[in-house]
Amino acid sequence: MKTCKRIFAVLLLLSCVFVLASCGTFSGIKKNFTDAGWTLVELSEDEEEAKTATAVVAHLEEADITCTLHIFKKDLLDLGALTQYQFAYILEFNSDSDLDNALEEIVEGIDSAAVRGLVEGLVEDAQNSDYINGNCFLLPSLINNSEKVELFIKNKP
Repeated sequence: MKTCKRIFAVLLLLSCVFVLASCGTFSGIKKNFTDAGWTLVELSEDEEEAKTATAVVAHLEEADITCTLHIFKKDLLDLGALTQYQFAYILEFNSDSDLDNALEEIVEGIDSAAVRGLVEGLVEDAQNSDYINGNCFLLPSLINNSEKVELFIKNKP
């Protein structure tokens, strides 16, 4: 009976380790954003960046790479009738290797040799990038990027 309890305890411990090890980094990223006043939303009112994000997801799905697009929204300016929002787009992949495959797929889809060379350099050093955190990728934007990046990498190992 004592041996059965020990075996059960070891199996329970191993299953806990497996569950914790298989968790992605999105839960920590989500907590960082929501603690800073951002809201997880289904759709974005930002036409241009939303089109870019959905185009990236569609391109990856064509290459049989699955990912989940998460959109965070925060009030940037609120003047009653006029409200300006800020959005953060995060792609969550099933694993780090899926993320690496997605980055390679994006590079292959670039027609310009000069742009491809620049992006290849970024992909080679992807895990050291501020836009990569475990199995998640923050889509960069042209403005107001610093807060998003800071929240995204806050708990990066």
